This record gives sequence, structure tokens and C-alpha cells, in this order.
Amino acid sequence: MKKSASHKRHMSSETESKASLVHWRTAALFALTVCCVVATLLFAHRLMFPIVGAITLAVVTQPLSGALRRRWSSHTWAAAAMVVLVSVAVFAPLYFLIQHLVIQAIALAHFVQGGGVDDFLTEMTQKHPKLGSVIQNAMLQLAPGLNGRAVAGWFAPKLGQAFGAMVHGIVDIVLLLFFYFFMVRDEDVALRGWESLLPLREDEAFDFSRKLRDIIDAIFAGRMLIAVLQGVASGLAYWAVGVPGALLWGFVTFVCCLIPAFGAFLAWVPICVYVALAGSWTKCLILAVWCSCVVSTMDNFLYPVFVGKKTDLHTGVIFVALFGGLAFFGISGFILGPVLVASAMLLLQIWRQRLAEAGAR
Repeated sequence: MKKSASHKRHMSSETESKASLVHWRTAALFALTVCCVVATLLFAHRLMFPIVGAITLAVVTQPLSGALRRRWSSHTWAAAAMVVLVSVAVFAPLYFLIQHLVIQAIALAHFVQGGGVDDFLTEMTQKHPKLGSVIQNAMLQLAPGLNGRAVAGWFAPKLGQAFGAMVHGIVDIVLLLFFYFFMVRDEDVALRGWESLLPLREDEAFDFSRKLRDIIDAIFAGRMLIAVLQGVASGLAYWAVGVPGALLWGFVTFVCCLIPAFGAFLAWVPICVYVALAGSWTKCLILAVWCSCVVSTMDNFLYPVFVGKKTDLHTGVIFVALFGGLAFFGISGFILGPVLVASAMLLLQIWRQRLAEAGAR
């Protein structure tokens, strides 16, 4: 009996030691996994824009890439063809646009450096004495000592920074196309891997991935397309009324129009003020009517068609998601912000559905 009791105590202590060893190994495995994931995210953060851009392009172009993959037996050739098509359709026009933007930016720098700002303020003061004195007093109060040369001194280093950013952008585009090639070629593997990582049931994972794909498609294709149309319409109006650097300011309007609701006003209202101060109130009125009735209202009519029906997200929610994403992730936040907010809302819907199912049992 004593041997049996001692044997049981020995077996019990051995079982406890094995259990503690298993718990320790589990904890060590968890800590190692967290460290590896964090380290991966840290160095992947440097490649955030190419990775997010490649995933977004893969989602948006999936109907065409899927058709090519089904038509051609080689997925590699289909992916290569998609890289060529995207390069020709997107990045080739973008190259020529950036080339003209650089030319106009250099011309603007020469204008500022040559004292064009001072000349403009002097001319405006002569045409509108009261308004000119108000602006000069405001400049003396807010920025004493500010003149055209000071602006030029501030502006010159920014050109060097802009050139460095362009080189960095070219490298990012090359990496984006590289990642995009593999996203298209290995689309099935990527989807299976993504859905296997989701802690959801098979039907929930499928529905979650489908809705997330619709959101990415709507935010990128819809929001971007609306902003492009608004930028083109405003740029043509700037050119028609004789605004210097119409292409540059049309591009600025396009960037502002990426902000939902009131983004267009941020661009065309100051330009209308400039046209009025330049002495042409008729052109200012024409430009204001065109931009308020056509450019700004495009968002109201086209947004529900391209974005609203696919996302089921309120304009205010998208506004917060865009600004929060841009502030936290940079340019990649234009996609990541709305996607993360939409993911949170989709997961909350799944929890609500599960709780309803549990309550019905």
C-alpha cells in the first residue's frame, strides 16, 4: 500500500512537471510568435505604400486579371500582362503628369524668387487700396519681415526635398509593381492564406472577405474616379479663365477632392479669390458658378453610385477614417483607414449575429 501511494505521488508530481513544462513552452511559443510578428510589422512598415498599393490594385483589377488567368494556362504570363497593362494605363500617364507638374512648380519657384509676390501685392494695393492695406497689416501682425525674398528662401530647400521624394516615389512604384505581380500570379494561394488566418467560420470568413473587397474597390476606384473627374473639370475651368499653372492647381484640386464632402472648396475658393484680386470679377463669377454647380456637386451625385452602395458607410465615418488613416499611416492610410474602420464594423456585425443566434437557441 505504501509503495502504491508513493508511486501515485510520483506519477502525480511527474504529470504536474510535464504540465508546467507544456505551459512554459506554450508561453514561450506565444512570446516568440508575438516578437516575430512585431518585428515583421516593423520592417514591413517601411514598405507600407508598395504593399498596400499592390493589394489595392490586385483587388480593383481582379475581374480583368481573373479573366486572363482563366483564359491563359500560365498564371505567370497573365500576371506579367497585368503588370504591363497597369504600367501603361496608370503609371505612364502619371509620369507625364508629374513631368508637367515639376515644370510648373519650377516656374512658380522662379516667379516667387524673382519678386513676383511683392509685385503682385504692390499691384493689388494700387487696384484695391483698402484691401491691400488690410492684407499688409495682417502680414505684419502674423509674419513680420515676410516678403518675396523670404518666401523664396523658404521655398528653395523644399524643391530639393520634393526631388528626393520623387526618387523615393519611383522606387516605391517599382516595388509596388513587383508585389503586384506576385499578388496576381498567386491570387488563390493568397486568398486561402488570408481566410485561414481569420478566426471565423467558413461562411463568415467568405462574407467578411467579400465585403472587405467591395469596400477597397469602392474607396479606391470610386473615390479616386470622382476626384479625378473633379480635378479635370476644375483644371479646364482654371485654364479657360487664364489661371497661371492651371495643370498644377487642377492637380491640387484633385488631391483636395479626395476629402469627402467639402474637399473641392478648399481648392477652388482661394483660386476664385485670386482671380478676383487680379482684377477680373467676371472671370471670378464664372469660375465660382462652374466650380460650385459642377465640380462640387459631382461628389453629391457620383458618391452614392460609386462608393455609398458598396460600403454602407456614412460620409462622416469615411471622413474620419480617411483623416485618421492619413495621420497615422501616411499616404497608405487613404486605403488602410477606411478598411480598418470597415473591418471593425463588419466584425461587430458578426458578433451581433452570433449573439442573436445564441439567444435564439
